[in-house]
Amino acid sequence: MGLTYMVITGYKDANFGGSTGTYRVLMNPEKMSENLTIEYTKKQAQGKANTSIKYSKSPPSKMNFELIFDCTGVVNPKRVDLNKELEDFKKVVYDYNGSIHEPNYLKVKWGGAFDYPCRLESLSIEYTLFKPTGDPLRAKVQMSVTNFESPEAISREESKSSPDMTHTVQ
Repeated sequence: MGLTYMVITGYKDANFGGSTGTYRVLMNPEKMSENLTIEYTKKQAQGKANTSIKYSKSPPSKMNFELIFDCTGVVNPKRVDLNKELEDFKKVVYDYNGSIHEPNYLKVKWGGAFDYPCRLESLSIEYTLFKPTGDPLRAKVQMSVTNFESPEAISREESKSSPDMTHTVQ
C-alpha cells in the first residue's frame, strides 16, 4: 500500500453536496493540532470571593496545520509551478464562490481515520525559496479551519430531551 496524501475538497452546500473541486497536497503535514474549548458564564456576586461558573456553549473545534508547497521538481517533477499550485489550492479553500456567495464548505481527508468537515478560518503563505529570477519555488502555508456541521446535523447530534426543553403537540 502506497503513501496516502491529504485531500481537501470544496463543496457548495452545507450538507457537503456538489463538489466544487479537490486539491491533493504535495506533502502531507508533519503535525496537526486540534483545539477544543468550552465556554462558561461567570457570575460573581458583589462582595463574594469566588465566582460561580455555568456551562454556556461548546464552540466548534479548530484544526491547525502547516502545508509545504515544494515546486523545485524534487517532490513531484510534474508539479513545478508554485504560483499555479497556490492558485489551484486557493480556488478550493479560500476564493469566494459566486454561486453560493461565500467561500466553499470544506472537507479535509487523510487516510481512513481523518475526515474533517470545516470552513477556512485563516490562511498564511510564507515564501521560502526563490529562483534567481525571483519566481517562488517553495512556500509554507499555515492553515486554520473550524469544524462545521449543518444545522440539521447539529439537531440530530444534540437530541435534546431534558425537561427544560419546551415541546409542542400539534
